[in-house]
Amino acid sequence: MAMRKIRSAMTALAGAGLLLTASVVTAPGAQAEVWDCHVSYDSEEASAWCNGGYGTYRVKANCASPRYPYNITIYGPTKSKLRDQDYGPFSSVAASDYNCNITSATYQIF
Repeated sequence: MAMRKIRSAMTALAGAGLLLTASVVTAPGAQAEVWDCHVSYDSEEASAWCNGGYGTYRVKANCASPRYPYNITIYGPTKSKLRDQDYGPFSSVAASDYNCNITSATYQIF
């Protein structure tokens, strides 16, 4: 009887070990992150860039129409800062492409 309990306990432990190993192997990798990010904008253009870390980001700007009552959100292209770069590339967007004036801007990190 005692031997049967020991076998059951060992089987349960082995199963738990396999489950734990599977969860470690299938866990997602760590995400890279940029920091020291900056934004510059005026009514015509918005730009964002990041100088620390590595990863991807883009500029996000709010744009208001000068003639029609609408506001839209416009986005610049996604840019990547690599580990060996001192400064990240600019992600920029022009208001003239959307017939509006930029009223504020920020950045998005992916």
